[in-house]
Amino acid sequence: MNDFVLDLQRAAAYRALSLVLSRPEPGFVDEVSALSGEVGSALREPLATLVRSVPPNAELLYHALIGPSGTCRDCESDYEVNALGGKGPLLADVAGFYKAFAYEPDSRLASSPDHVAAELGFLGWLALKRANAIHGELSEAAEVSAAASKSFVKDHFGRWAAEFLSRLEVAGEGTYYGRVATLARAVLDALEPGGIEPPRERSGGPRLPVLGDEAPDACGGDAAGLA
Repeated sequence: MNDFVLDLQRAAAYRALSLVLSRPEPGFVDEVSALSGEVGSALREPLATLVRSVPPNAELLYHALIGPSGTCRDCESDYEVNALGGKGPLLADVAGFYKAFAYEPDSRLASSPDHVAAELGFLGWLALKRANAIHGELSEAAEVSAAASKSFVKDHFGRWAAEFLSRLEVAGEGTYYGRVATLARAVLDALEPGGIEPPRERSGGPRLPVLGDEAPDACGGDAAGLA
């Protein structure tokens, strides 16, 4: 399979992850279902199965687990992984990446430039730009997009994504979002081999029921790494 097709598949995979880790919007199931036909064969059926399991209370569960009022914080600046020091410099650096590649996060999906959905969307955008460059035989532009993707994962997304998803996997155990976290971790390991730092070892925090699903809360209390 050539690089053009692989990058289109990467772009679809990142877009799908961005959507399932965003607040559920009307029509998002249809969009993710369509994307499941564009991703690589290994992800196609797991993604389609995940979408078929979206519960009626998905938005309530999202806000309990992930949203601004949720137990698992969903922005890079919420985690103690900032080598730049301070939220302002971090957001400025993230915004600099976005501006350099004319990427505008969908405000419906992401509440902040460093929101998990915004950063996933950016990696998908870079994969799409690289695919377009390859199609147009613009080798230098393709290399620039590939280098930016590696740099963004190294300096930003890869530093906190696994920690966030690990916490969500535990907090959402037995729920739709627990399955989202499990799938996202597997996909990222395949898309960014060696680029995603492993989650930290920690003792569990208080375990509280979430919306009657008996999903434990492992993101609050003494959970390490929150700013």
